[in-house]
Amino acid sequence: EPKKEDGKSKFPEPSVLADKVSYQLRHQNSSKKVLVTMGSTKGYLDDIRYVSNYSSGKLGSLVSEELYRHGCKTLVVSGSAKVYPQVYNDFKYCETNAEMEDAALSINGGHYDAAVCAASVLDFEPTKKIEGKIKSIDHEFLRFDMKRVHKIIKNIKPRANIKIGFKLDSDFTDMKRCAHEYMNEYQLSMMVFNKMNDVSISKHKATIYYQSQTQEDLLEPKLSHNKRDIANLITQHILSHKNI
Repeated sequence: EPKKEDGKSKFPEPSVLADKVSYQLRHQNSSKKVLVTMGSTKGYLDDIRYVSNYSSGKLGSLVSEELYRHGCKTLVVSGSAKVYPQVYNDFKYCETNAEMEDAALSINGGHYDAAVCAASVLDFEPTKKIEGKIKSIDHEFLRFDMKRVHKIIKNIKPRANIKIGFKLDSDFTDMKRCAHEYMNEYQLSMMVFNKMNDVSISKHKATIYYQSQTQEDLLEPKLSHNKRDIANLITQHILSHKNI
């Protein structure tokens, strides 16, 4: 389809057109449906102010686009981000953890074969939201109680048991042990570990673990040095599964 600009129909961006053509050529041989969660969620203090994690959305967008051009039906659920994917089959925008969970469990009727849980969701959110705007003139100090929220990733259950999780931290004392525990708890087939100093909108070093067939141990991890490499490895992981 053309893009609409200044009341006129114009030629699509070359990269978008290339991805659309690639999808049309490949999707006939691929019935894979993949959920991608991305962006960050918000916990509102009042109608204007909120707490949030940071996410540029760049990695989630690259993953969505790479899956799409390989013929997968991509179902994107996104929170706030600076970058959004150019191509996808379905897209839902949300702001809070509850909205993201509802969207992830309902998009495409909740039917998808694989899930890439790349969203930077809140672990804690305010216990209550104050109506209207809190006036600064009325308060010298503000205190808010925060409550821990359950993990959205736990309730995401793709049909083919292909689920990719992400973990960001300042440092990891025993990354392999952490990966083993986290992957078993949330039934992950692949996990991407990131250190804060190694991640920005322009760079992304990561250590990637894969679950073995027996789930008794993990396969040797792979190292990746940029977001596009990570997107390619995730796509290869999903496409390599024969049980879809």
